[in-house]
Order: sequence, then C-alpha cells, then structure tokens
Amino acid sequence: LNSRFQDTMLSIGRDVKAPVSSINASRESQLEAAKFRAYKTNHVLLHGLKKMGRVAAWSTSGDRLAVASDLLIHIFPSPQHRGKPGMKDITLVGHAGVVYDIVWHPTDSNILASVGADKHLRVWDIKTGKQTMAVNIGESLNRVAWSPDAETMLLCGSRILFTLDAKKLPEKSIKSTKLRQDFQQTLYSKDNTLVIVATSSDVKGTAPGVIQVFRPDNITPEGRYELSCHTGVTTSLASDKQGKLFASGGQDGIINIWDMDEIICTHSICNSDERVNSISFSPDGKLIASACDTQVFVNHVGSGEQVFSTKLSALSVAFHPAKLVLAVVGEDDRNSSQATFARYIEFTS
Repeated sequence: LNSRFQDTMLSIGRDVKAPVSSINASRESQLEAAKFRAYKTNHVLLHGLKKMGRVAAWSTSGDRLAVASDLLIHIFPSPQHRGKPGMKDITLVGHAGVVYDIVWHPTDSNILASVGADKHLRVWDIKTGKQTMAVNIGESLNRVAWSPDAETMLLCGSRILFTLDAKKLPEKSIKSTKLRQDFQQTLYSKDNTLVIVATSSDVKGTAPGVIQVFRPDNITPEGRYELSCHTGVTTSLASDKQGKLFASGGQDGIINIWDMDEIICTHSICNSDERVNSISFSPDGKLIASACDTQVFVNHVGSGEQVFSTKLSALSVAFHPAKLVLAVVGEDDRNSSQATFARYIEFTS
C-alpha cells in the first residue's frame, strides 16, 4: 500500500487494510441464493411514459415511485398504496431540458429534488405537484445526492462537484470543486462520514474507472482518495440500507462489492460483459439488482449467485425500501417499436 493510500484513509477515519479479491460463498449463502431463486415474480406495467425512462427512485417511506422521463417526472403510487385516498399518478412539469437524476428527501416523502440539462436544481412538493424552488447552477447537471441528515446536497456537473447548504436554499450557498474526471454517480455513507463518487480516471473515459472517496467537509482534489476498480468507466453506485456495504458497477460488466467501514473490495459479481447502467440493493441487503444494456439481473450478494434475470434494455433499477419489489425503467427490446416502459417486478416466496 502506498503512502498516499495510507495517509488518505487515515484522514477519513478508516483502517488501512489490503483489498480482498476472492469470494467466500458459505453454505448459508448458497442456501439463501437457492431460496431466492425459487421465488415467483409478477410484472406490473406502469402507464403514462411517452419518452424513455432514465431514472427510478423510491420515496423513503416506499409509498411512491418517481421516474424521470425526458423533460418530465412521473410519480406513481406503490402497489400497496395505489387506489388509497390522496395516492394518484402525478406528472411534474418544469424542466426545460432532459431530467438526468432525481432524489427524494431523506426523511420527508413529500419532497423530491431533480437535476438535468437545463442547469437547474429543482425541488418539488409532491402533495401539490408543484415546484417549490429552482436554483440555476450554471452547469448541466447529471447527478444529485442528499446527505442523510438532509443538510447538504451534492451535484455533479461536467467534471465539477457542487456542494449546497440545503438549509439555505434557494440562496446560492454553493461551493464547487473542479476535477479532471467525468462524474457518473455519487452517494453518501449512511453515517454521513464519507462521500463516494463514481468516475472515469481521465477526461476521455478510456482509462480504468475509479471511485473517489472524500470527507463531506473536505471535497477537494487534495482531500480525495482515488481507487481503480473497473477496466472501463465506473458507471454506477449503490449502498445497502444497513450502511455496511456499497457496490460499484462498471462499463466492463463487473459489480464490485465493497466494505463501507474499511473501503475494501470483498468480491466481484459478473453476469455478462454488458455495461452496468444501474444497481440497487434489496431492503435486507442480501440481493443486488443490476440494469444492463439488454438484461436485468438479480444476484445474491454473499454468494454472488444469479437468482433472477429477464431480457429488458433497462437504464435504472430500484428496490423498494421495505419490500421485495423492484422498479425497472428503460426500453423493451422485445418490442420492435422499442416501447418505453416502467414496471414493478414483485418477488414472492
């Protein structure tokens, strides 16, 4: 381990340990995988999308699903809440360019934030279906993350990270950090001690993909730890609900599973050589779903075994925060017209 690795890891309060490259599939994990493989699935199509769905995100309470589709954001009640008073399909209109990312408030399921090509961060009140504020960042934005304590927001532009004080919005209390890489996704650790960013390691995206680790109070080039983890661009990130693991997906088709405390890769999962567009952990952290160019996969995290697959050209997957319900959006390449779709996949024993 080089000195930069040690110094940086110590500065963010993590023990320095060597990466683990082998997978340890215990008998218990194999039995769990076999159980999940026997689950039945029910596909429920959601109607209303006229353009391709790009991103799906569940509210913290799991009562609503948001789907970004072109300039619009569609809000669907969950299967359990559909038909209940006050729960209906809503379309949020306001963006002047393609919506690239959406994120729910970490504690309030009636608040949603979105970013896109129109250079704006927009915040929405789902109860009224209206925009409550818009902040012009001055840069096309492809990702947004909300800190677990709801006090800070992190936005990804083209090789620029923007940090906003969410308590002071819509005032422009914005800090920016310029880096050489193109950003793909970002997330906060559950304990709010780390910010993890997925990126390529050069501006052309030709060198191996990396993840960059920062402390939330020191998002600077000097404060980062950079770790190569994919042979192509690192395309996606996800963390489990328990805060113990996070995963990175890559252009190389690999999903790496990481220990959040020690920032080491414990093992890798590979279903195909297709780009991993999106990943999501199940609520108990035992399964991980991945959206690839022509297929959606679900794997058992501990053993790495594949427990489900379906042929869909998906851009985003999102597990419900409390139930084994997977939201999938993208295009259905089984249809000659390349029909756009959003659907729930329900898993039952």
